Amino acid sequence: MNTPGIPQTDSIQELARFWDTNDVTDFEDELDEVTEPVFERESVVEVQLTPEEELLRFRLLKATPFWLAGLRVASVLAVVGAIVAEFSGANAGVGYIVIVSAVRIDTPLLMTGILLSGLCGIVLYWIAAGVEGLVLKKTHLEPLPE
Repeated sequence: MNTPGIPQTDSIQELARFWDTNDVTDFEDELDEVTEPVFERESVVEVQLTPEEELLRFRLLKATPFWLAGLRVASVLAVVGAIVAEFSGANAGVGYIVIVSAVRIDTPLLMTGILLSGLCGIVLYWIAAGVEGLVLKKTHLEPLPE
């Protein structure tokens, strides 16, 4: 394969175009090992934060996508938990309706209870996802992948 050599330029755009169309393995014989540091910092910037400032400004802010994703999951599981709790001893609620309609073999009422519980879970998920979108947009953070 007849490839041109690595361009000797300081232009980032020209180098970017070159490496977009070429592979480093094609130029192994032109590469040199670098043993000393290429870039050295002239100064180090250190920010002093109190433990409270570090918690609020850094740790909780960076954890925001994670606890918002947990809120999304928990919103659906809260509906499931409430309905399962109603299965054992409640005399009102969607879980009670599902149990009573199953005992009475009232299929339309049973399906209504199941659909209502699913709809409640979906609505709470949408609300949690909307809150997540608003918070992440305001804090300029990326959401976690679904």
